[in-house]
Amino acid sequence: MKDHSDQFTKMTFHDAIQEAYCEEFSHNKNRILLGEDIEYGFPETKITLAKLKEKFPERVLNHIPLVEEMLPGIALGASLGGLQPIVQYNWETFLALALDHLYRLGIWRYRMGETTGPGVVIRVGHDPYDAGGPELSASLLGILFHLPNIKI
Repeated sequence: MKDHSDQFTKMTFHDAIQEAYCEEFSHNKNRILLGEDIEYGFPETKITLAKLKEKFPERVLNHIPLVEEMLPGIALGASLGGLQPIVQYNWETFLALALDHLYRLGIWRYRMGETTGPGVVIRVGHDPYDAGGPELSASLLGILFHLPNIKI
C-alpha cells in the first residue's frame, strides 16, 4: 500500500481558516467580511486577518460599532445589494442578541417567494466555556440547530 501522506499539507485550524478566506476572496469579488473586532481573541483561537486585510482592505469591515443584534440584518441588506457577506462573531453569547435577525435571514427566501436565499455566511467562534468568564462563555450552538433554513 502506497503512503499518500506527502500529498497533504499539514496546517493548523487557524491557518486553514485564513487560507479559505483568502481563496474565497480571490475568486469572489463580491465577498466581504464584517464583524466587531474580528482580529482579536485568545491567542490559541485568534483568527489573524493580516493577509486578507493586506490583499483586500476595502472588503474587510473590521470596526463596525457594537451592534451584534444587527449584524445578520446588515448582511441581509448587503446581500440584497449584490454582495456576499461573511459575518464573524467572536463570541457565541452575542448570538442571543441576534436571534430575531438570524431567524428572519433563514426565512427570507420563503417570505419573498424566491428560489434561492441570501448568500450570507455566519461564522461563530466556539471558545471553551471558561475562556471568557461568565459573560462570554455560553454555548448557543444548540439553539442554532432549531432555527429554520439555517445550514450548520
